[in-house]
Amino acid sequence: MNSRLHPSSPPAAQGHVRASPDRAALLVVDDLAKHYVTAQGPFTVLDGIHLTVQPGEIVCLLGASGCGKSSLLSTIAGLQPADRGCIYLHGQRIQAPDPRIGLIFQEAALLPWLTVQHNVALGLQLSHMRRLSRPELRSRIDRALLSVGLEKFHRAYPHQLSGGMAQRAAIARTIARDPHLLLMDEPFGALDAITRLEMQQLLLGIIAQRHCTALLVTHDLDEALLLGDRILLMSRHPGRIHREWAITAPQPRMRHTEDLMALRAEIFTALSEVMAKTTS
Repeated sequence: MNSRLHPSSPPAAQGHVRASPDRAALLVVDDLAKHYVTAQGPFTVLDGIHLTVQPGEIVCLLGASGCGKSSLLSTIAGLQPADRGCIYLHGQRIQAPDPRIGLIFQEAALLPWLTVQHNVALGLQLSHMRRLSRPELRSRIDRALLSVGLEKFHRAYPHQLSGGMAQRAAIARTIARDPHLLLMDEPFGALDAITRLEMQQLLLGIIAQRHCTALLVTHDLDEALLLGDRILLMSRHPGRIHREWAITAPQPRMRHTEDLMALRAEIFTALSEVMAKTTS
């Protein structure tokens, strides 16, 4: 069987890949930089980030700890300002939290005194969300819980849920808002291998069903290969997009693992080289 894999791009000039000025793109990040002030002095965590995400894509950000993956998501989400550069969603510049962007973290962060349905409702009551009528609120909650398979647990409390169920509830809280872009920061990293695989397949189903787009941070190369339409490898100190690979092997990818082995080895080698440069 043909692997249907695009060859990897060559190493980017000056450590980054220039974003395409594609007006049809859902997300464009143009020359983004972010600096922090630490006890040791100023620190540049991101510099010259250029990326474009097309509608319906799943783009995985891969890289060693400290390369700025989470900082990049937080900046795109509007939780912190960029120090340079621009972020565009559907061609419109964004500089603050936007209801069309949903953010999912590694921890479910459910409020323990609220039921699942009331935790999901919280995402619909944020200050930047449009005020919903009671019937519309109920409809969105029910639809989100059905999408993640928790429709029978709407009255359960977080302590009554397994880790995977809690993360399903967190995903429901986000998708109830009907976001165009899902920013996901290692959402399955705390789960066991079997539950993680179930959640990965759930995510693919949600994106297909809701026609949304995802930018997913992961440390797991196999997860990136199973989920991503593209994989972006970040270098660090400062964080930049170093390499990019496109994957066109059809879903479900579990049927094509042998075809992905050569690409896995190539990406692993590139990751090892990036880590060696930053530790030398």
